[in-house]
Amino acid sequence: MNMHREVAIRTSAREQMVDITQQVKQTVREMGLEDGLAHIYCPHTTAAILIQENADPDLRLDIVEKLAQLVPQRGFRHREGNADAHIKAILCGCSATVPVARGK
Repeated sequence: MNMHREVAIRTSAREQMVDITQQVKQTVREMGLEDGLAHIYCPHTTAAILIQENADPDLRLDIVEKLAQLVPQRGFRHREGNADAHIKAILCGCSATVPVARGK
Protein backbone atom coordinates (compact mmCIF):
# COMPACT_ATOMS: atom_id res chain seq x y z
CA MET A 1 0.00 0.00 0.00
CA ASN A 2 1.32 3.43 -0.95
CA MET A 3 0.66 6.38 1.32
CA HIS A 4 1.59 9.99 0.68
CA ARG A 5 1.95 12.97 2.96
CA GLU A 6 3.34 16.43 2.32
CA VAL A 7 5.25 18.27 5.03
CA ALA A 8 6.24 21.92 4.68
CA ILE A 9 9.70 22.86 5.92
CA ARG A 10 10.66 26.51 6.42
CA THR A 11 14.18 27.85 6.17
CA SER A 12 15.55 31.12 7.46
CA ALA A 13 18.72 31.48 5.40
CA ARG A 14 19.81 31.08 1.78
CA GLU A 15 22.12 28.20 2.69
CA GLN A 16 21.01 26.15 5.66
CA MET A 17 20.65 22.60 6.91
CA VAL A 18 17.39 21.90 8.73
CA ASP A 19 16.96 18.77 10.84
CA ILE A 20 13.63 17.22 9.79
CA THR A 21 14.01 14.02 11.82
CA GLN A 22 11.12 14.82 14.17
CA GLN A 23 8.79 15.72 11.29
CA VAL A 24 9.61 12.42 9.56
CA LYS A 25 9.09 10.44 12.80
CA GLN A 26 5.79 12.20 13.46
CA THR A 27 4.59 11.61 9.92
CA VAL A 28 5.49 7.90 10.08
CA ARG A 29 3.60 7.66 13.39
CA GLU A 30 0.54 9.56 12.10
CA MET A 31 0.38 7.40 8.99
CA GLY A 32 0.51 4.23 11.07
CA LEU A 33 3.47 2.81 9.17
CA GLU A 34 4.80 -0.13 11.22
CA ASP A 35 7.18 -1.88 8.84
CA GLY A 36 8.31 -0.78 5.41
CA LEU A 37 10.12 2.07 3.74
CA ALA A 38 9.72 5.81 4.08
CA HIS A 39 10.77 7.70 1.01
CA ILE A 40 11.62 11.33 1.74
CA TYR A 41 11.66 13.48 -1.36
CA CYS A 42 12.11 17.20 -1.94
CA PRO A 43 10.71 18.43 -5.27
CA HIS A 44 12.44 21.82 -5.00
CA THR A 45 15.34 22.11 -7.44
CA THR A 46 17.53 24.10 -5.05
CA ALA A 47 17.09 21.93 -1.94
CA ALA A 48 18.32 18.48 -0.98
CA ILE A 49 17.76 15.63 1.44
CA LEU A 50 20.73 14.35 3.44
CA ILE A 51 21.12 11.73 6.14
CA GLN A 52 23.83 12.68 8.61
CA GLU A 53 24.58 12.38 12.30
CA ASN A 54 23.28 15.09 14.57
CA ALA A 55 25.52 14.70 17.62
CA ASP A 56 27.57 17.80 16.83
CA PRO A 57 25.75 20.83 15.39
CA ASP A 58 29.03 22.09 13.96
CA LEU A 59 28.87 19.31 11.37
CA ARG A 60 25.91 21.04 9.71
CA LEU A 61 27.90 24.27 9.56
CA ASP A 62 30.91 22.40 8.18
CA ILE A 63 28.82 20.86 5.41
CA VAL A 64 27.22 24.18 4.43
CA GLU A 65 30.61 25.92 4.45
CA LYS A 66 32.33 23.18 2.41
CA LEU A 67 29.55 23.20 -0.20
CA ALA A 68 29.90 27.00 -0.42
CA GLN A 69 33.64 26.56 -1.02
CA LEU A 70 33.11 23.85 -3.63
CA VAL A 71 30.36 25.76 -5.45
CA PRO A 72 30.53 29.51 -4.78
CA GLN A 73 27.56 31.78 -5.55
CA ARG A 74 29.31 33.74 -8.27
CA GLY A 75 30.48 33.02 -11.78
CA PHE A 76 27.37 31.47 -13.35
CA ARG A 77 25.19 32.60 -16.24
CA HIS A 78 21.86 31.50 -14.75
CA ARG A 79 19.94 34.77 -14.59
CA GLU A 80 18.08 33.97 -11.34
CA GLY A 81 21.40 34.06 -9.53
CA ASN A 82 21.01 30.69 -7.84
CA ALA A 83 22.90 28.30 -10.13
CA ASP A 84 25.11 27.38 -7.17
CA ALA A 85 22.06 26.18 -5.24
CA HIS A 86 20.96 24.00 -8.16
CA ILE A 87 24.43 22.44 -8.39
CA LYS A 88 24.60 21.82 -4.62
CA ALA A 89 21.20 20.13 -4.74
CA ILE A 90 22.40 17.90 -7.60
CA LEU A 91 25.51 16.95 -5.62
CA CYS A 92 23.55 16.11 -2.47
CA GLY A 93 20.46 14.51 -3.97
CA CYS A 94 16.76 15.15 -3.65
CA SER A 95 15.63 12.05 -1.78
CA ALA A 96 16.39 9.37 0.77
CA THR A 97 14.70 6.08 1.52
CA VAL A 98 14.82 4.85 5.10
CA PRO A 99 13.62 1.59 6.64
CA VAL A 100 10.83 1.69 9.21
CA ALA A 101 10.66 -1.13 11.73
CA ARG A 102 8.13 -1.37 14.55
CA GLY A 103 6.91 2.13 13.75
CA LYS A 104 10.35 3.76 14.06
